[in-house]
Amino acid sequence: MLYDLGYFALLISFLLALYAAAAAVFGAQSQRPAFVESARNAALAVFPLMTLSVLAVVYGLVTLDFSQAYVADVSSRAMSTFLRIMGTSLTVIFSLGAIIGAMITMYSAVANRISEIGTLRALGFHRSSILTAFLAESLITGLIGGTAGLVLASFLQFFTISTLNFQTFSELAFSFELSFWTALKSISVALIMGLAGGLLPALKASRMKIVDALRSV
Repeated sequence: MLYDLGYFALLISFLLALYAAAAAVFGAQSQRPAFVESARNAALAVFPLMTLSVLAVVYGLVTLDFSQAYVADVSSRAMSTFLRIMGTSLTVIFSLGAIIGAMITMYSAVANRISEIGTLRALGFHRSSILTAFLAESLITGLIGGTAGLVLASFLQFFTISTLNFQTFSELAFSFELSFWTALKSISVALIMGLAGGLLPALKASRMKIVDALRSV
């Protein structure tokens, strides 16, 4: 069934996100590009799997199909809890995928700028300056991604999803509403994810020795 497929897609995407995080850190620290590339592929696979899980849930709500035992046994109040738990789970897994993507991107940026890092260190820039520069770049990347996500999510305000509770025979309708506080929280989370994804690469760049960095010049 579609629900079983969505459930397994959610489970696999969570395991892939955990593997991608571990492989990215291990590959970068041990300087093994194969692990970093494997983490990149795993992170890319998370998003279509999560999309499949979301489509399975939306399909069940739109078609009024509550054949799943968990959904069939709950009332309208419990259904809101179910939707909240499902939304939180999807948010956590998507956030892990975004952090991993940011981490891989920043590790690639550090690897491509080794000579620049060595030159800056030779000119007298402190390690803290290198750390701040890469963290700032990571935060800007997170801000751009969060802003783009808000723009795309704003179109969801034009859609309303309604379903029927078969125990109370009451209609449950809900829609997305983008408020100022929602936008502020979204941008804050995007900045936190950018910071989390760029912290380890920035630390690696700041700890790089001048002699080792200048060898690539």
